[in-house]
Amino acid sequence: MTVPRGLLERTRASAGTLCRAGYTRRTMHRFSTHGLIEPCVYILAGKRNGTLYVGVTSDLPQRVWLHKNGAYDGFTKEDGIRDLVWREFHATMDDAIQREKALKRWRRDWKIALIEKTNPDWRDLYPSLR
Repeated sequence: MTVPRGLLERTRASAGTLCRAGYTRRTMHRFSTHGLIEPCVYILAGKRNGTLYVGVTSDLPQRVWLHKNGAYDGFTKEDGIRDLVWREFHATMDDAIQREKALKRWRRDWKIALIEKTNPDWRDLYPSLR
């Protein structure tokens, strides 16, 4: 599936908002720069047991690339949080957003345990996405 002409330029809005083109988060998860993909919750870290960032996206490779290249001003850029250490794919964007909200309420040690369950060495998982 290809991305409709101009869709990416018109629809860069945060999850939960209505985009200028009229697409909501429910419809946006169907399109990405790489075609059809699944919504995903992810955790970035600057180093082992370092600062953690929990996010949600419909295009994980693109979103991690943007974090790694400092495209987002603020928290992840300032603290050097660039390594993808955990991810979980979902069937719908609504499911992914609910999981993200739940993880953001978790205690830090629970998040660390979640990461170490599948990635005990805290390897950057980004290369495996390409």
